[in-house]
Amino acid sequence: MAWESAQSVTQNLTHWVAQAGMWGAGLYIGLYIVTTLALLPTTPLNLAAGLVFGPGWGLLWTVVGALLAAVVGFALARGVGQAWVKRRLAKHWSGLSEYFQRRGAWVLFWVRLLPIFPYGLVNYGAGLVGISWRDYLLTLVPGTLVGVAPVVWLGSGLGAGRGGWLWVGLALAGLLWWGGRAWSRH
Repeated sequence: MAWESAQSVTQNLTHWVAQAGMWGAGLYIGLYIVTTLALLPTTPLNLAAGLVFGPGWGLLWTVVGALLAAVVGFALARGVGQAWVKRRLAKHWSGLSEYFQRRGAWVLFWVRLLPIFPYGLVNYGAGLVGISWRDYLLTLVPGTLVGVAPVVWLGSGLGAGRGGWLWVGLALAGLLWWGGRAWSRH
């Protein structure tokens, strides 16, 4: 029953993208931005991108949507919310700020790779705790690319004749899981 429902959604999405023609990618990117900023899960969109657009274009459109949403979310959090967080955490702020100035880039990079944290929440959180624009932008592209690629490729592997991508996505996801466990032990 669930598989039939997923097939129906996939068929509808594929039809929608085909009907949209060259605007399909733009509509997908727009949907990705809104979904991310609304703190909704993006994993279904990542899977659908691989299935509908394929492994290369699906990854490209997902990364573009994710990067645009990330910059907007980070800017909003820094511009609107950071002052509020500083006031609320005043007695802890200097230690927190110092920590993120020293280790913010690494923390942010690894958090981006963990699928348990919603992508939008990571962007807002980074802006709220005061990670610098430099550190944020340095980790944004590699963290996003490595974080979404396995899921897009898993989705691509669900398409007819592209089963190899399923294994590539699973292998990369396993490697990220192993790397995260190894890093957390240090």
